[in-house]
Amino acid sequence: MSRFATTMKEYFMAQMEPKHNVRQKALETFYLSQFLSTLEGKKWQEKNICCIDKNQEEPDFIFNTPSNEKCGLEIVSWVNQTKQCRATQILYDIARDICRTIKERNNINLSLIIDIYNPEEWERKTGEDYLKYAYNPGVKKLYANAKSIKKQFLDIIIATSHLTEYPRQQWISINGQHFKLSFCRSWAEYPEFFVNNMSFCWDDPMQAIQNMISEKNKKYDSYIKNCKICSLLIISPLYNTGNSLITPKMIAAHHFTSKFKDTYVLELHDSNSPHAHKLLVSYS
Repeated sequence: MSRFATTMKEYFMAQMEPKHNVRQKALETFYLSQFLSTLEGKKWQEKNICCIDKNQEEPDFIFNTPSNEKCGLEIVSWVNQTKQCRATQILYDIARDICRTIKERNNINLSLIIDIYNPEEWERKTGEDYLKYAYNPGVKKLYANAKSIKKQFLDIIIATSHLTEYPRQQWISINGQHFKLSFCRSWAEYPEFFVNNMSFCWDDPMQAIQNMISEKNKKYDSYIKNCKICSLLIISPLYNTGNSLITPKMIAAHHFTSKFKDTYVLELHDSNSPHAHKLLVSYS
């Protein structure tokens, strides 16, 4: 199994934890392992980690350092607060819950893809319609609540007998909104799920990154009650709840305001290796 396949297995298996707090800690542990495999993460580890002291909530991890000081690491996941990304996140949570249910109910590792029909993509008629979609793509609103959508999706999959590795596809309309489910037994050794809902890409996400740092700055004093120093790790999302372009040149040219000793952005690419950017900061 390649490194990327192993990484994806760890990621999706963390998502299979049924309780939110356990799932959250499993994901944080996964993100920590990915960070420590990067060049910047290894440098940070050499300076700050002797051994794990304990796992907790404020901050997410505390380590004993070689100098017998306690060092904290707070982890925050980045989701762009656009209407498209919020709709995608709801569907992503639904897909995760369905995969977990099928695993518990039938002991089947399910592969599930959710597509959502966008009239603006397929029914545009004028040049103005085309430009509107090109600059603001994606479905922004779901016409039913998450509980109702999940039940109807799950009913379709449960009613499908003899699931094989050959994908089944089925359209479903919920309150006039059309979805396509593609599902089968996973070829991998774990459940996997995806949501296809396009969103616009931010070509300058620096303010979004600063906003996340600023929110965590407000909690910094509570973090250092439990450790002497604390760093911040921002997780750029694996899939389309982020849609931001980050380049080393862009990061290097920007100064952020942070209370944390070190601040990083971790990118988990669809490739063999994650990448961590260390941010230049002015300490507030």
